[in-house]
Amino acid sequence: MAAGTSGERLRLSLCNMLTGELLREVELAPSDSLQAVAAQNLPEWLPMRLLYNTEPCGHDSALSLGIVDGAVVHVVRLERHGSRAGGFEPTSSQVL
Repeated sequence: MAAGTSGERLRLSLCNMLTGELLREVELAPSDSLQAVAAQNLPEWLPMRLLYNTEPCGHDSALSLGIVDGAVVHVVRLERHGSRAGGFEPTSSQVL
């Protein structure tokens, strides 16, 4: 993740895409490792298979990650708060 301005924060939201249920929401610092934060905050039963979404998700300061858990697809949405947008570069599906 790219570092941003000192006042920038990231919000990580994990929700069940099928039910819309918000499972967890966490505030991150720009320097936090996505892998480490995901490992600490995702439910233990959820396999750590995070795939970058190649489609824009609303605006250029957000990134969605799809998590496959059997037949249920979950979405982790990262949203950048602060004066500067950007910092995420979605690529083709990539396992973290």
